[in-house]
Amino acid sequence: MNAEDVSRLSYLLDAAERAIRYAGLRADIADDTMAEDALLRCLTVIGECASRLTDEAATLLPTLPVAMARGLRNRIVHAYWTIDAATAWRTAEDDLPPLVAEVRTALERAP
Repeated sequence: MNAEDVSRLSYLLDAAERAIRYAGLRADIADDTMAEDALLRCLTVIGECASRLTDEAATLLPTLPVAMARGLRNRIVHAYWTIDAATAWRTAEDDLPPLVAEVRTALERAP
């Protein structure tokens, strides 16, 4: 894995951890549009980082569907009015914790 992949994975990890943290506060901030905006920003960063990983790095993250992450990023950026907030919150709650574990492992093994 090259240095650019390590950098992208670090950004991805940070965004995923923040999204999970926001999701944990969801009951307290459910009607907070700023929190929703923050979550969508994190998902955008994850999608952008994922789409720029080399094939070598992407294979280290089997729970990361790169095409889906890129598609979600594009939808948030270009068709934001179609985003279902409940789906975004579920993504943070259900899909990101296993991804965080994989990214941490990949970064620990990086040269």
